[in-house]
Amino acid sequence: MVSLLKVSITSISNNKILHKLLLLSFLFLFISTFSSKNLFAQENSECLECHTDPAEVDVKVRVDHVTGEVEIVSMLVDEDAFHASAHGGEDFYCIDCHADLEDVDLEETEGGHYPNLQPVDCITFCHDDPAEEFLESKHVSLMKENDVQTPTCKHCHAGEKSKRDTPRADDLYHRKDTIEKCGGCHEKFLHSYRNNLHGQVTALGHLDTDIATCVDCHGQHTILHSSEPE
Repeated sequence: MVSLLKVSITSISNNKILHKLLLLSFLFLFISTFSSKNLFAQENSECLECHTDPAEVDVKVRVDHVTGEVEIVSMLVDEDAFHASAHGGEDFYCIDCHADLEDVDLEETEGGHYPNLQPVDCITFCHDDPAEEFLESKHVSLMKENDVQTPTCKHCHAGEKSKRDTPRADDLYHRKDTIEKCGGCHEKFLHSYRNNLHGQVTALGHLDTDIATCVDCHGQHTILHSSEPE
C-alpha cells in the first residue's frame, strides 16, 4: 500500500514537472516567434502619435548623405496615406527602415529620440531587385562625380504615398508624380514634353498606361538617354 502511494505521489510530481516544462516550452516558442518584429507592431502607433501631431514635430534641416544637398523636410506623416501605402501594411514597421531606433526605449527617452537618424538604406535589405539597374544608371554616375543635383531614391519615390499592391508604372498618382519629379531637374525637357502630344494629354488628366510618361521611354531605374529609349 505504501509502495503504491509512493508511486502515485511520484507520478503526480512528474506530471506537474512535465506540465511546467510544457508551459515553459510554449512560452519560449511564443516569445521567440513574436519578440522580434511582430511585437514591434505597437511601435508604429507610438511613432505616429508624435509624427501626426504638428504640436509635437514640425520641420527640420537635413543634409543628404549622398549629394550633400541641404533641404528642409517635414517630420509630419499623413496617417491615412501611410496605412494605405506600400510601407503601411501589417508586415512593415517604422523601425524596418529607421533601423537605428530598434533598441530605443521611448519610455526612457520620454517619448522622443535623438534627432539625426541614420539614412534609410532602400537597396541593401529590401529593394535589391532594381539595384543593379540603378547602380549602372546615369544618376549614380553623377553621384560618383559628386553632383549635388543627383537624385537618390527618396527624390523620385513618393514614400508614404506609394500605394500598396499597385505597381508604380500603373499607379496614376505615381505616373503624374513622375512627370513632376523628373521635370524638377530637367526643366528644359519638361517644357518640351508639355508641348508635345503626350504632355498635352497627361495635362488633361489622362494618365493611362498607353500615354507615355518619362519612365515609359527612359526606363524606371536605367535612365536611358533619348538616343536609346525603351
